[in-house]
Amino acid sequence: MQNKNKKIFNQELNFHHYGIAVKSYKNVLKFYKNLNYTIGKKIIDKNQNVELILCTSKKYPTVELVKPTSKNSPISRILKEQDTTIYHVCYEAKNKNFNISKFLKNFNYVCVSEPKPNVIFKKKYTGFYYIKDTGLIEILYN
Repeated sequence: MQNKNKKIFNQELNFHHYGIAVKSYKNVLKFYKNLNYTIGKKIIDKNQNVELILCTSKKYPTVELVKPTSKNSPISRILKEQDTTIYHVCYEAKNKNFNISKFLKNFNYVCVSEPKPNVIFKKKYTGFYYIKDTGLIEILYN
């Protein structure tokens, strides 16, 4: 089963970025600037109650910094234990007909957030899925 899933994964998804929940941008931005990342503009996502900054690099993986804008943000719960933590990995679907249910059929998972328009990656949709024993993934759809 695992080889079959690996084959599907390799054919249908590409790594896109990892998400870091932060209480403050101050020190984390210093770190990524020190690695010569390009720091994007702050973007507010009212649907998720978060503020986002995308950090890109020619050498390193893309990083999405995610800061809660209210106590109702799903990130607030994650940050109760730590000031900063990697909390999701994002994969981009290569095909607009990508079927997440088919891909995850052999895993114990829950859809945390149905795909909805994404404010930082224009003209794309994102959905979040929690996979038992794996963690939270974000799927970026065209």
